[in-house]
Amino acid sequence: MKKLITGYEFLASSKIVNFAEYGPTNPVVLDNLLLITNVSRGQIIYNFADTAATGATNSTSGFLLGYNTTSMANTDRLQIFYDTQVEDVDIASGYLTGYITGSGTSTGLYSSPVRIDYQAIGGRAVDVASGFFPQYGRNANAILNIDSQGGGALILQGDLDKDIDSVTAFAPVGGYASNYSIQTGVGTIISGNNSRLAWGITNYGTGNIYLKFGAGASVTTGTSFGITNIITGSSFNIILKGGNVEFDNNGGSFFDFTPKYNGPVSVGAYPNTNIKYISWELVW
Repeated sequence: MKKLITGYEFLASSKIVNFAEYGPTNPVVLDNLLLITNVSRGQIIYNFADTAATGATNSTSGFLLGYNTTSMANTDRLQIFYDTQVEDVDIASGYLTGYITGSGTSTGLYSSPVRIDYQAIGGRAVDVASGFFPQYGRNANAILNIDSQGGGALILQGDLDKDIDSVTAFAPVGGYASNYSIQTGVGTIISGNNSRLAWGITNYGTGNIYLKFGAGASVTTGTSFGITNIITGSSFNIILKGGNVEFDNNGGSFFDFTPKYNGPVSVGAYPNTNIKYISWELVW
């Protein structure tokens, strides 16, 4: 199939034309070069049918012209026609030429890239011809880089049976868990987060903690029926009791792994002495 080459390098003083998309794994072939015209000067500088304008391959990606181009400029615009090979290739089957083992190395079958020329492809441009990890040979180390800083998740899916038109989705993988030191303050301890996978809090002090599913946890004390320092008003959902001594693992805990609640979490305390706890959140 005749193809117009648009990615090229013209070295006029050396009489060389290099093709950007060709190289050792896909070398240029002299028999496939049809015509090169310097359209800036209106001059044919290669013609396979003209002995005065022939040439030879200079490397795996370029040609040495027989025509004398030393008086021309590297910036001259060239029109290059090249005959490319057309092959029937099964793009949709999904067969992998290799896979990554648990030890982090690639194995299985490996095939060299096959160049495919197409007129158009919808969506984002992709490298269809490279195959599966083409830069890795058999038993070479394989590296998969995933940007975890954007807060997104890695979602894998695959057609596990090529004879059934269906796709199996795998659960998202990724995220992070917050890591807190011992906390002693009251108020909002975890902000609302729609990406929450789980959260929890453990009381390691001797004072009770009043936990609220929302902001503004509070405990109000006063005098009632002649009795002082009792709780007369409050805004909380759960009481996490304190331990007998600090860090004896007898303090109350609450964990939500579903999660059922994705809003803010706050705590209040009474009496406001020896308040020590750890709260955490897992998000994806």
